[in-house]
Amino acid sequence: MKTRAIIKLAAITHNLDTIRTLAPDNNVIAVVKADAYGHGVAGLLPILKTHTEALAIARIEEAQILRAAGYKGRMLLLCGVANPLEINEAQSLQLDILVHDITHLALLTSYSSQAQHKTTFWLKMDTGMHRLGFAPQEYAGAFHTIKKLPWCENIIGMTHFSSAEECDDQKTAQQIHCYQQHTAGLALDNHSLANSAGIIAWPEARRGWLRPGLMMYGINPVGNINADLQPAMQLEAQIIGMKTIAKGEPTGYNENWRAKRESRIAFIAAGYADGYPITALNKTFVAINGVRVPVIGRVSMDTTIIDCTDITAPTVGDWAELWGDTINVSEVANAAGSIPYQLLTSVSQRVTRIYQ
Repeated sequence: MKTRAIIKLAAITHNLDTIRTLAPDNNVIAVVKADAYGHGVAGLLPILKTHTEALAIARIEEAQILRAAGYKGRMLLLCGVANPLEINEAQSLQLDILVHDITHLALLTSYSSQAQHKTTFWLKMDTGMHRLGFAPQEYAGAFHTIKKLPWCENIIGMTHFSSAEECDDQKTAQQIHCYQQHTAGLALDNHSLANSAGIIAWPEARRGWLRPGLMMYGINPVGNINADLQPAMQLEAQIIGMKTIAKGEPTGYNENWRAKRESRIAFIAAGYADGYPITALNKTFVAINGVRVPVIGRVSMDTTIIDCTDITAPTVGDWAELWGDTINVSEVANAAGSIPYQLLTSVSQRVTRIYQ
């Protein structure tokens, strides 16, 4: 094992407790798509079973993995269903189903005679993101169509914010108003508006079911509001080599970095095949024993180079933190021209997950 992701279950618990503090009367549906944002969903189940009311996944295959891992709780299929075979599987797995497109209405209606179980549907409104969801003027019609289904148990209203992390932008307030206006006369069984940024920055969005994703893993998407969160993933790689190079000499592919002085450099066993961004060229830092050192040169498939000239020289076998307690993953993402979602979900399967 040369590269490892230490997943701190206590941090996940702490972050969920923070959500409860912000909204003590709400239900929590934890967003665990993409293998829990790269954290490994099966390893989080001991916490998720006791600290959340439901899980949200994007693919039926993700639901199958969770059922096989022993999760018996409630799950929402965020992508919806595209054909009768997918409905069969969703029913077999006892999933809630999200409805976001007009084609779903005819599909669900035609399936009614085959339905074996009552199902809760989450009906999505497009309040301005213009991605998935019914237009506000179409929403009531979609609601009444689903309500007539003999296998409909409940309908939960839902929308998704496009820019809730931008507190000075009125777009979120407009989306909340749009949703409230077009659901006021409908007998919805519950509501779900707030994603992570909505939970942190928009108290009026804390209705019904909260959908924490990024904040559950300890990353605050709202830069100008403090939230009591702890990073759940500490990504580390071992130092596999050391070298001293003379002033003016390069290191790595394409000579993208040259030493301005005699430099002591180290090579750590993590690269873009592990999920570290290749766009981090001469822009990011790692930490050795809590001390920041710069990443230099081009990130390669299995190796990243760091400049250790200004610190007590590490030795081969020492561990470097790529992100975690000292180096925030958002910092790495910003420097690399990316977002923390991409970095977390890009941590590859060859990186060993260790659950603490």
